[in-house]
Amino acid sequence: NETLACDKHESALMELPAMVSSRPLDLVDMTPTLVRILLHMEDKFNMENFVQMKMDSLMAFAVHAPIETCLHLVNEIGENVSLGTRLEALTVLGGMAQELSGLSELRNRQELQSKQRESQLPNNVDEIAMSSKLQRSLNLYNNPNVSSRSNDLEESPQSTSNVSKTRRWRRPRRTAITVTNRFGPIAAQMMYSLFAFISRTKSEESIWGGPLGEKFLSEFLRTLSIMLDCSRTYPGNSVHVMAQDLFELAWSFHD
Repeated sequence: NETLACDKHESALMELPAMVSSRPLDLVDMTPTLVRILLHMEDKFNMENFVQMKMDSLMAFAVHAPIETCLHLVNEIGENVSLGTRLEALTVLGGMAQELSGLSELRNRQELQSKQRESQLPNNVDEIAMSSKLQRSLNLYNNPNVSSRSNDLEESPQSTSNVSKTRRWRRPRRTAITVTNRFGPIAAQMMYSLFAFISRTKSEESIWGGPLGEKFLSEFLRTLSIMLDCSRTYPGNSVHVMAQDLFELAWSFHD
């Protein structure tokens, strides 16, 4: 029954991220098998949001079993697979680095903080209370739509001369946003698994040859760059070594 099979596939994709997040005891053992199934899964039933559900499931394994997922994806891109499958594997690896490093969470929290600040701003000039000195500078002193601050000095030649010329308007302090970089400790192992892959397969035309190979190479180097960027906030000197190795790798293709 095709309808029943479609329902089973959809239910599995919907429930899998939550199941992986619960970290079952056999997570490490089942990761290679399920990651391979997900990576090669096709939308045979024209399911709604299939691509997003598939990526969410792959990302769940990537976040909760990162090393096993990375090593298996590296093996998969070396097999006889399509360019689309290889690019999808690289997308998972890059997304995993961003998620584990906290960059995704940091951006979301910064966007939320920015929206909160914008919501606190006045909607129009009528809601702005200006100092008398600023009103005179902008020729708005007699404008009925602009109100004066309650603590302004009374308007008189004497009081005007007493207005401080060094008044400064300070911005309110912003709460610092911090996140934990969980990618840093495993960054070297993941990046060098990709370095080893390109060193092992560099002469294979089926992977790197022609326009498809050039496209794959550009995304491959971009993924390594994302990983390097995600590891820069982790303390230690390994990031400098990885940066130098990545530069030498990229430069070897400049001709």
